[in-house]
Amino acid sequence: MYINFQNFGFNAAAKTRYFNGKSEYPERIHQLPEILCIIDGSFELTVDGITETAKKGDFCVITPFRTHSWHTPKSCTVWQLVISMDFVEEFLSGENLYISGTKAVFTPSKTLFDYVTEIFPQPHSMQSNIDSDLQRYCTIKSIVYSVFTEYIKRIPKKATSLNQNALTKLLLYINEHYNEDIDLSTVAKKLGYNKTYLSRCISAIPGVNFRKLINSLRIDRAKTLLITTDLKIVDIATECGFANERTLQRVFVEVVGNTPREYRNIKRQSAE
Repeated sequence: MYINFQNFGFNAAAKTRYFNGKSEYPERIHQLPEILCIIDGSFELTVDGITETAKKGDFCVITPFRTHSWHTPKSCTVWQLVISMDFVEEFLSGENLYISGTKAVFTPSKTLFDYVTEIFPQPHSMQSNIDSDLQRYCTIKSIVYSVFTEYIKRIPKKATSLNQNALTKLLLYINEHYNEDIDLSTVAKKLGYNKTYLSRCISAIPGVNFRKLINSLRIDRAKTLLITTDLKIVDIATECGFANERTLQRVFVEVVGNTPREYRNIKRQSAE
């Protein structure tokens, strides 16, 4: 699982991106809302362990702190919008968020689909500070408001007590200290939370626990070092916070499916 630390550096910001053709989007989690619009084709989206098929004309709503991934069996065009929280304050406000509906995929009205595809007719990528651009801000706001309004009308929601502030602090802390010998008790104390409470916050994310979060960060770092350096695997284990090479080997196989050495060889051969 890949953990995104999205910090645009702006109060009101949006990032749009097109995926065209076949693509694999590995499992990840992040603290910002995300909307997907299927322009053409279809793909399989997995959110919190539940797989759905999204086809042309569908939207997908992924609220904060939901594990998600997708793959396209055939060619597919997907428009992705990731937004800062101020765009959804009417829907996701305070510390108790609606973390999930019973589904992530829904078919919107034709009017909404046509509206979005008319505004963003050409494939492009954009990451923008729109604090000072009222027209762009209103355009993005209108899209988000319309999508979320239709989503909550069409898809039943289940309320989950999720402390966004606690989870954001947790992710930021372990991102800075993943290579140290830390456990949940240590992190809870550093952040000023009760261990049981912090554990309950993490368990609000289906299929996730503290060990999975910390190992995800460590493995992502190990993958980078395997590709970009000639460090020995035992040294990579130490650099990434694993107790020893054996532990790195075991966790790496669990997460990636290959040993670290196999992964390094595969990536270097593909780059030749």
